Amino acid sequence: MLTTPTTEPEEIFDENELLIKRVNPAWTLDQLLEQSGLFYFKDMHALLNISRQRPTQISRNLHEQNLNPWTTCGLRKVWTHWLVKMPLFAPYYNTLKIRHIKRVDTSWDGNFLITQQGVFLLAQVCKKIPFSTHQIRYRARKNPNAREEYGIWKEDDHFFVQMELFGPWIRSLWSQYEKLVPATKGPKKKAPTKAGSKRTVKT
Repeated sequence: MLTTPTTEPEEIFDENELLIKRVNPAWTLDQLLEQSGLFYFKDMHALLNISRQRPTQISRNLHEQNLNPWTTCGLRKVWTHWLVKMPLFAPYYNTLKIRHIKRVDTSWDGNFLITQQGVFLLAQVCKKIPFSTHQIRYRARKNPNAREEYGIWKEDDHFFVQMELFGPWIRSLWSQYEKLVPATKGPKKKAPTKAGSKRTVKT
């Protein structure tokens, strides 16, 4: 015979931990941060402009300060996925100095893109210019002052460009390659023979 418990069961989940929600692709960043409940970090890192490795870094830093990541900023790793408790994560996220990354509009061409201002992902920029990401990354690694001179740097696992510096550098780089193209030469002319001279043929 079943008996009705005389005491209420212990609640281990609060109201924001009862359901893992999906990120609506139509949400803006502000709309995402206004949500309640749990989310998978992997589904929102692109909108947050944070690399997928960032929760590990945040968690490590908080542990070094003897702080609990779950109660401090709503981050917890469950098996292989990071969970985000949005009511705690949102205010913590706003304390981070996340760089505003501009998107490359699909209607832009390379000429228009390099006249823009702001920070862009190198991978998106190289889809619009005649240089590959490999070529640009190589030049950036060769120059310790690439950020100051070219406007290129690596942060977390992404390369970024500051277009105010990157654009003029690309113009200069492209002009240099134009100067390296050799002039077209016509067919080689035979040297004229002197009048009255005869060629001797050895037998």
